[in-house]
Amino acid sequence: VVDAAARGRLMGLFSRLSTVTSPGRRAGAEGEWPLGDAFYASRSPWELQLAANGMRVSPHLAMTLSAVYSGVTMIAQDIGTLPPHLFRRQADGGKTRERRRGLERLVRWQPNPWQTATEYWSTNVGHVLLRGWSLSEIVTDPLTGEMAALIPRNPDRCEIERLPNGRIRYKLRESGGPARYLTSEEVFVVRDFCADPLTPVSRIAYGMHSLGMALTTEKYVGHVFRTGASAAMIATHKEEMDEQEESNLHASITRYMSGAQNAGGVLVIDEDVSIEKLGIEPEKLQMMAARQFGIAEVARWLKIPGHKLESAALTQAYAAREAANLEYIIGCLRPIVISVEQAMQRDIMLPEEQEDYFIEFLMDALFRGDMKTRADYYERAIRSRWMRPSEVRALENMNPDEDLDRLSEGDFRPGATSAA
Repeated sequence: VVDAAARGRLMGLFSRLSTVTSPGRRAGAEGEWPLGDAFYASRSPWELQLAANGMRVSPHLAMTLSAVYSGVTMIAQDIGTLPPHLFRRQADGGKTRERRRGLERLVRWQPNPWQTATEYWSTNVGHVLLRGWSLSEIVTDPLTGEMAALIPRNPDRCEIERLPNGRIRYKLRESGGPARYLTSEEVFVVRDFCADPLTPVSRIAYGMHSLGMALTTEKYVGHVFRTGASAAMIATHKEEMDEQEESNLHASITRYMSGAQNAGGVLVIDEDVSIEKLGIEPEKLQMMAARQFGIAEVARWLKIPGHKLESAALTQAYAAREAANLEYIIGCLRPIVISVEQAMQRDIMLPEEQEDYFIEFLMDALFRGDMKTRADYYERAIRSRWMRPSEVRALENMNPDEDLDRLSEGDFRPGATSAA
């Protein structure tokens, strides 16, 4: 419990630290974010290249794709809702839950005064997926020296530097003020796959060509429907026309055909003019195959099954979806979760604590099947003597029952009954 004086000290410290914020960004005419204040600031030179179609791809722009937004938020929130717990290692190789330390409260419930644990972990995982790494500043109580909060910082506004002695420090760019430096002992960092920790590269940067193609497709389809979803047309006049008459005819047909509000009407022309469609039918203009390919590309970059993005081309039967969901947990979520756990062991745990304590995300809830599958699983576990009824009840969010534990001791023995 934090007393009033300690809370006042911490709030004063938080108010001073809150100056490192990301200023508001304004979208350009085409909806793209300014290059100087967006993802590519202070990045490696090759990331400044454009996608093959000439479109700049940043995390902000990529998130306007429904597949990217759905996939990133799905992964971030799935991990964000996992309960992280502090454990202590036992001499026999087991572990016990440690509940009395302030660290448990920070990682499990409220890492800082503004965010819940779910919000905090979702933010961190989102940064890892979109920017290749996440950075949190470790705030300590100035009197006790204990960790008081974890404050996420925007990686876009941070530069990684290696000092002559080989150590790494982090340069935070202030908003309207001088830069501030943090040592590796003052930050909690999680990195996605990268060849060099000084230049983490996100999946958005690696996938800028395919993501740029998907963005161009969506932009084209939006333009088609904005102009009324009509194909280009050719008007043939049987007689000679001067320039003014041709301009008037073109203006009247264009005015009628442009805009969705004019679709489906009847065009009446007094003159002897024949009109034919020129180009692709509106159904084909939607480019459904290309859009489905874009969803499949996003699924590959995020390493998630396509059916979770509701891709019609990747729809699977129920049994296949069960296997794909397991693949999603093992192949997509688990590597990120382990990276976060190991980063916490390195950055959050004190050196003298690392041998005895560790933080672990409990992923059991993600492996739960339907009620019948779980009932069969629990019955076999109790019958095989490697689980007790109270442990099963705890997994199902129920209180332990010692009477059931005692009764189960006589079950499943030859010649014994539950009342034995």
